Amino acid sequence: MGVDQSRMVKEGAQRVLDNRPERLFTVGLRCTIEGFDYSDIECWETAWQTYCREVDAVCARRVLGEVQYFVRVLRQYEPRNYSLFPYGCRRLSHDESQILNFIVCLQKQDVVAADVAVRLV
Repeated sequence: MGVDQSRMVKEGAQRVLDNRPERLFTVGLRCTIEGFDYSDIECWETAWQTYCREVDAVCARRVLGEVQYFVRVLRQYEPRNYSLFPYGCRRLSHDESQILNFIVCLQKQDVVAADVAVRLV
C-alpha cells in the first residue's frame, strides 16, 4: 500500500467514525465483544456511559440492546476471535470495517450487497 493509499484509508476511517451512528455502533460492538471475551462488566458500562452521553437513556437502552443482540447472534453463528481496536480508537480494524459494511447494506435494504458482505465477515 502506497503512502497516498495509506492516508486515504486512515482519513476514510476517521471520517466514518465522525458520524454518530457509525461511532456508536462501533463502540457498542467493541465493548460488547470485549465484555463477553473478558467477562468484565466494565466493558458494558463503558458502552452504556458512551451511549447515554450521546442520546437519552431510553434510546440508549434500545439501541445498545440491539447491538448486544447482534453481537450474540454473530458469536453464535460465527464463533471466532474478531480483530478489534481498543475503545476510543479512531480507526477501524478489518473485521470492524467488514461488520459495519454489512450493517450499512442491511440499512439500505440492499440484499445482494448484504449477502456478499456477510460472506466477508
